[in-house]
Amino acid sequence: MTDETFAPFAGSARLATVRSLNLSMNNLTAVTMLALARSPHLTGLRSLDLFGNRFGDAGVRELCRSALRLRVLNLHATGMTDASANDLANWPGLQSIRYLTLGAAPLTEVTAHAFVASPYFRDDVMISFWHVQIQRDSAAAKALQKRFTNVTFW
Repeated sequence: MTDETFAPFAGSARLATVRSLNLSMNNLTAVTMLALARSPHLTGLRSLDLFGNRFGDAGVRELCRSALRLRVLNLHATGMTDASANDLANWPGLQSIRYLTLGAAPLTEVTAHAFVASPYFRDDVMISFWHVQIQRDSAAAKALQKRFTNVTFW
């Protein structure tokens, strides 16, 4: 799927019944995330897998403008950096997230501090960090593990 093929897809009323959407390993960009965020048909979506789409911080920012109320979100290998950590940490949509996967990204103590300070993260959220710099910073890793009961580093 590409930006061009996603736009009509996001506008389809048939999406109203979709609860889980796996868009992993496509060529999606911030343009796609904007279309996804603006789609009026995805309000029932509960699981979104965006693994391997290199939309970066701009895509994360667009996603954080959405009214989605997801339970599961996979942002592994999307090109997210510390630059969009505050956007994600201050997204009201986090209130419903139960499982979050992040990784293959240069996430540091900046992300850890943003997540720890977030008013929207649930205490019982499960966060999996894959191959991130945070795990090499013991203070940041410990702060995350103190704030959240289920944090893993791979």
